[in-house]
Amino acid sequence: MPAPRTGHPDILAQLNFGTWRFLLPDNDPGRRLLWNKTLASAFPKLTGTSSDLGDHVDHIYKLRNRVAHLEPLLNSGMVADRLARMRTVLLAIDPALETWFVSRQRVTATLKTKP
Repeated sequence: MPAPRTGHPDILAQLNFGTWRFLLPDNDPGRRLLWNKTLASAFPKLTGTSSDLGDHVDHIYKLRNRVAHLEPLLNSGMVADRLARMRTVLLAIDPALETWFVSRQRVTATLKTKP
Protein backbone atom coordinates (compact mmCIF):
# COMPACT_ATOMS: atom_id res chain seq x y z
CA MET A 1 0.00 0.00 0.00
CA PRO A 2 1.54 3.36 -0.99
CA ALA A 3 2.17 6.01 1.63
CA PRO A 4 -0.39 8.81 1.77
CA ARG A 5 0.52 11.81 -0.33
CA THR A 6 1.43 14.98 1.54
CA GLY A 7 -0.33 18.04 0.14
CA HIS A 8 -0.10 21.77 0.62
CA PRO A 9 -2.65 21.83 3.48
CA ASP A 10 -0.57 19.26 5.37
CA ILE A 11 2.58 21.30 4.96
CA LEU A 12 0.95 24.61 5.89
CA ALA A 13 -0.58 23.05 9.01
CA GLN A 14 2.89 22.11 10.23
CA LEU A 15 4.38 25.59 9.92
CA ASN A 16 5.07 27.39 13.17
CA PHE A 17 3.79 30.85 13.99
CA GLY A 18 7.15 32.48 13.28
CA THR A 19 7.14 31.08 9.76
CA TRP A 20 3.59 32.28 9.11
CA ARG A 21 4.65 35.77 10.13
CA PHE A 22 7.20 35.85 7.34
CA LEU A 23 4.82 34.43 4.72
CA LEU A 24 2.31 37.24 4.98
CA PRO A 25 2.66 39.95 2.35
CA ASP A 26 4.78 43.04 2.58
CA ASN A 27 6.65 44.92 -0.17
CA ASP A 28 8.40 41.74 -1.33
CA PRO A 29 7.00 40.65 -4.72
CA GLY A 30 7.38 36.97 -3.81
CA ARG A 31 5.32 37.34 -0.67
CA ARG A 32 2.72 39.37 -2.53
CA LEU A 33 2.47 36.64 -5.20
CA LEU A 34 2.15 33.94 -2.53
CA TRP A 35 -0.62 35.96 -0.88
CA ASN A 36 -2.51 36.54 -4.11
CA LYS A 37 -2.20 32.95 -5.35
CA THR A 38 -2.85 31.00 -2.14
CA LEU A 39 -2.64 32.54 1.31
CA ALA A 40 -5.48 35.04 0.91
CA SER A 41 -7.88 32.10 0.85
CA ALA A 42 -6.76 31.16 4.39
CA PHE A 43 -8.36 34.40 5.60
CA PRO A 44 -11.74 34.41 3.81
CA LYS A 45 -13.38 36.84 6.26
CA LEU A 46 -10.58 39.44 6.20
CA THR A 47 -12.13 42.91 6.29
CA GLY A 48 -8.93 44.98 6.45
CA THR A 49 -5.91 44.94 4.20
CA SER A 50 -3.29 42.23 4.04
CA SER A 51 -0.85 44.81 5.46
CA ASP A 52 -3.13 45.26 8.47
CA LEU A 53 -3.21 41.50 8.92
CA GLY A 54 0.58 41.33 8.77
CA ASP A 55 0.81 44.12 11.36
CA HIS A 56 -1.58 42.29 13.70
CA VAL A 57 0.35 39.04 13.38
CA ASP A 58 3.68 40.83 13.94
CA HIS A 59 2.42 42.37 17.21
CA ILE A 60 1.01 39.02 18.37
CA TYR A 61 4.33 37.35 17.52
CA LYS A 62 6.26 39.88 19.60
CA LEU A 63 3.94 39.32 22.56
CA ARG A 64 4.38 35.58 22.20
CA ASN A 65 8.15 36.04 22.33
CA ARG A 66 7.91 38.17 25.48
CA VAL A 67 5.83 35.48 27.16
CA ALA A 68 8.16 32.71 25.97
CA HIS A 69 11.17 34.55 27.42
CA LEU A 70 9.33 35.17 30.72
CA GLU A 71 9.50 38.94 30.29
CA PRO A 72 7.10 40.98 32.39
CA LEU A 73 3.84 42.15 30.88
CA LEU A 74 3.21 45.18 33.06
CA ASN A 75 1.43 47.26 30.44
CA SER A 76 -2.12 45.95 30.56
CA GLY A 77 -3.11 48.28 27.70
CA MET A 78 -0.59 46.53 25.48
CA VAL A 79 -1.94 43.12 26.47
CA ALA A 80 -5.53 44.21 25.78
CA ASP A 81 -4.43 45.51 22.37
CA ARG A 82 -2.75 42.19 21.52
CA LEU A 83 -5.87 40.31 22.59
CA ALA A 84 -7.94 42.48 20.24
CA ARG A 85 -5.45 41.80 17.45
CA MET A 86 -5.72 38.06 18.09
CA ARG A 87 -9.49 38.28 17.82
CA THR A 88 -9.21 40.23 14.56
CA VAL A 89 -6.92 37.62 13.02
CA LEU A 90 -9.16 34.78 14.15
CA LEU A 91 -12.24 36.56 12.78
CA ALA A 92 -10.46 36.83 9.42
CA ILE A 93 -10.10 33.05 9.41
CA ASP A 94 -13.49 32.00 10.80
CA PRO A 95 -15.89 33.77 13.17
CA ALA A 96 -16.61 30.46 14.92
CA LEU A 97 -12.91 30.15 15.71
CA GLU A 98 -12.91 33.61 17.28
CA THR A 99 -16.01 32.71 19.32
CA TRP A 100 -14.31 29.55 20.58
CA PHE A 101 -11.16 31.52 21.48
CA VAL A 102 -13.13 34.15 23.42
CA SER A 103 -14.94 31.44 25.38
CA ARG A 104 -11.62 29.85 26.41
CA GLN A 105 -9.30 32.80 27.04
CA ARG A 106 -8.74 34.13 30.58
CA VAL A 107 -6.91 37.34 29.73
CA THR A 108 -10.00 39.57 29.90
CA ALA A 109 -10.87 38.42 33.44
CA THR A 110 -7.27 38.85 34.55
CA LEU A 111 -7.08 42.37 33.13
CA LYS A 112 -10.22 43.34 35.06
CA THR A 113 -8.41 42.57 38.32
CA LYS A 114 -5.69 45.08 37.36
CA PRO A 115 -2.82 42.80 38.49
